[in-house]
Amino acid sequence: MENHRVALVTGANGYLGQCICRRLITEISTDHKEVEKLTIVVTSRTFRTVTAIVKDLQSFTQKLQLKSKCKLQVSFDYLLFDQTDMVSVLTASYQLQKRFTHLDYIFFNSSHSQMGGIDYWQATKDFFTNPIRAFTVGTFKIQGVARKSGDGMGATFEANVFAPYFLVQHIKESLLHPGSRLIWISTSISLPEFFDPNDIGIEKSEHSYECSKYELELLHQATYKQLYEKDGIQSWLLQPGVFKSTTFVPTMNIFMYISMLVMFYICRWFGSPYHCIYPELASNAPIWCALKADPKVDSMAIKYGSSTSRLGSERLMRSNVDFTEENAALVLDYVKGLEKEWDEKLKDQVLE
Repeated sequence: MENHRVALVTGANGYLGQCICRRLITEISTDHKEVEKLTIVVTSRTFRTVTAIVKDLQSFTQKLQLKSKCKLQVSFDYLLFDQTDMVSVLTASYQLQKRFTHLDYIFFNSSHSQMGGIDYWQATKDFFTNPIRAFTVGTFKIQGVARKSGDGMGATFEANVFAPYFLVQHIKESLLHPGSRLIWISTSISLPEFFDPNDIGIEKSEHSYECSKYELELLHQATYKQLYEKDGIQSWLLQPGVFKSTTFVPTMNIFMYISMLVMFYICRWFGSPYHCIYPELASNAPIWCALKADPKVDSMAIKYGSSTSRLGSERLMRSNVDFTEENAALVLDYVKGLEKEWDEKLKDQVLE
């Protein structure tokens, strides 16, 4: 187990997911010579997508091996599952247990959002009144009230909060071990103002993405101590900064895309630590949490972040999470109740 590492990367087809995979390969091959073999399991909802990302990663690995003459054996596998479909999530847990004996890293990178586009009038207004905040928080994004999934839950809540929790609970005993690391990828705009204790399922919020990420942080706060003290499993929370992502870029025309990049650079120049701009830099915190964070020295109670200097040199940010124990307990109780409900619903599900 020590010389064979296995990493599960959800949403590996996105810009950040690809960079996490590439950086994981690069840093393990150069800085962790004790590792002889690395297996990366990528996930997506479609076969076409996962085969494309596997081919891309295989090509990257071959070039790296030729260039650096590294001896690390890298292999790839994939899972097809939809985090807004609990049958699919349960099937994924079954497939993981069937194929592997252990998981060393799980990067919860996949995110569901219902980005509907951009309010151009609001964007123009915010550009002249508060441009730094506008291009950090994204005040002009159009989301609307969260849609429901086929399972009857708020789709954003199910994909970003409940499904990852459910997956961990179903593989914890068989695949996770002391030293395994859960890497929870949140966002820099997960603020307590978006949380509604009367809408934990996120069915009414018009900021479903931000709210789901804040609830993910509350869930982390409610569970990381027990995971580590009881099972030796490390749970790390982070935000990757602001960068061009597959969540946002496809909703933009070329003019808005170029304008966005220009504003990102302006924000960075005026001192914003969040504007990584490129996913290569945004992958800094995820890989640091996976390979360098030391639970004896580094706190799992805080949120780490990918950050840059004005000139684009990567840095690691540390920040406290603004939360109350009461709200964290509310979210944990809610997902535990859902877990019990869905275990009952799926108890006779045949998985092949």
